[in-house]
Amino acid sequence: MTVTDVTCFPVSLPFREPFVIANLKMEAARYIIVRIRTDTGITGWGEAIPAWEVTGETVLGSIDAIHHLCESGASSPVGQSIGSLEDVERIVRRTNPIDRPQVVAHAPAAKAALEQALLDICGKALSQPVCELFGATVEPVPVSSVIGIHPVDATLRRVLEAITTDPEIIKLKVGIPNVDNLPGYERDIRVIREAKTLVDAAPSTPRLVADANQGYVTPENALSVARHVDGCLNWLEQPILAGDLLGFRTLRDTSGIPLMADESIHTYDDARVLLKLGGVDLLNLKLAKAGGVMEAMRIADLAAEHGVTCQMGSMLEGVAGLAAGAHTYLSHTNIQTTELCTLGMLADTIGEGVVQTGPHLELSGKPGFGVDIDNAEIESHLVRPQDSRLLSEAADGFQSDV
Repeated sequence: MTVTDVTCFPVSLPFREPFVIANLKMEAARYIIVRIRTDTGITGWGEAIPAWEVTGETVLGSIDAIHHLCESGASSPVGQSIGSLEDVERIVRRTNPIDRPQVVAHAPAAKAALEQALLDICGKALSQPVCELFGATVEPVPVSSVIGIHPVDATLRRVLEAITTDPEIIKLKVGIPNVDNLPGYERDIRVIREAKTLVDAAPSTPRLVADANQGYVTPENALSVARHVDGCLNWLEQPILAGDLLGFRTLRDTSGIPLMADESIHTYDDARVLLKLGGVDLLNLKLAKAGGVMEAMRIADLAAEHGVTCQMGSMLEGVAGLAAGAHTYLSHTNIQTTELCTLGMLADTIGEGVVQTGPHLELSGKPGFGVDIDNAEIESHLVRPQDSRLLSEAADGFQSDV
């Protein structure tokens, strides 16, 4: 079986309500659906999530990176034989090498999408779900309840609603100062304290965590908040700027709250440095940061050597991306929690094969990632040149009047 072609489809899916975190407000999720076809008729699907606030990628940039990877003889999957997990790894190491210089540096979402589609093909060819290729079995996957930044009362209402779904984890987004006419980070402190009271009164007592998305900026700001919420959180995620790796160690030495790194940890080498510094208790892995399933599991291996557990994080994926994240979680014992919360946030989706039932994702169990995507679904959500100034200018050769 040989790869014959790779096609990209930029799509946009609206959220039920705007999703607000420390560094941006999102009205819709923008993805690239990647389709890889073979000479046997088997089709694989992947999903690129260009999170420009995290990885610096954009929709056009990710599409361009995929084209570069597929046009270069040194990295292209086109024309490559694929029929085993070893074949997939060989092709992936052409697009995302770890022992020689990169053909296209970074571009993790683009590389993750190509890998997802290749793994999907491999699983379908072998009549196995992807997690079975890695020695695991399909089972329900826990989902965290993630609550964006709202005024105090509105946030606490959402906490009460979340508790009724019996999640293992409730995550509060924090990190914007002066919200709800409260000075500094007082809104965050009140929300965390009062949410802790609500969680403690719940029958199942879910874990309560907070994610600042770099919003506290410095260890000093983060420590000030941490001292006011001592004993309230199971962990605090990415409180400081992504590049301040030394700051994690400073904060860990002065705060009793376990720390999770997210934006600070993209690659295996990022993890190697941060783990060596000893500044974190947990890592939040995301396929669109790491560059795919295999790289995420390689980081999880490294974290296990340091006694640090991992989470399968969410970049607000669609159905195809959620399936890939869920299979990765199932495939590695050191990935012990998940977010994967987007189905409850999107007003519409593309594809079938993943359903959220209460606090769990139910996977189809079909070969590959088990996701079926209809061309009509892509068509109805496709971003066309007339819908995007950038795409329009690209189609016209960037002859802009700006």
